[in-house]
Amino acid sequence: MEPIYLGLGSNRGDRARYLSRALEEISSLPGTELVCVSSVYETEPVGNKDQSVFLNAAARIRSECPPDQLVTELRKLETRLGRTMSERWGPREIDIDVIYYGSSVIAGEGVVVPHPERAKRLFVLVPLAELDPTFVDPEHHCTIRELVDRCPEQQGIVKTAIDLFLPSLEL
Repeated sequence: MEPIYLGLGSNRGDRARYLSRALEEISSLPGTELVCVSSVYETEPVGNKDQSVFLNAAARIRSECPPDQLVTELRKLETRLGRTMSERWGPREIDIDVIYYGSSVIAGEGVVVPHPERAKRLFVLVPLAELDPTFVDPEHHCTIRELVDRCPEQQGIVKTAIDLFLPSLEL
């Protein structure tokens, strides 16, 4: 089973709690296993700068869900956690994106994988590089670490000491 990489972010309410709850819910999806989670990073917003800073993280999962079903389940999860649809790049309680679904390249209705903005976003790339710096992007044909080095965005990103306590990942 190929690894699936998710990006998570929150800049409303108890941001760390939203991330923790999202990861707990992801791990409870049928046929889905939470393998590992990156550190939590505090990042400046992109697009609409007039909003609170984000907490971002990445997760590697395994799932029997096909890409379209996984995206649907993640949208439902966001709604259950209280996400309200707002403006593009606006504030949000929780945002969960499928960044990579193994080496698949998919452009279907409602599902685009790899995530189209990934190579321009340090808040996506830095946590991913922590999890798997040698993962090869199926469209850019280079590693995540190389994408970080090439990233044109000079967005502020700071690693935090926040611990997303996840009992299922304890050894």
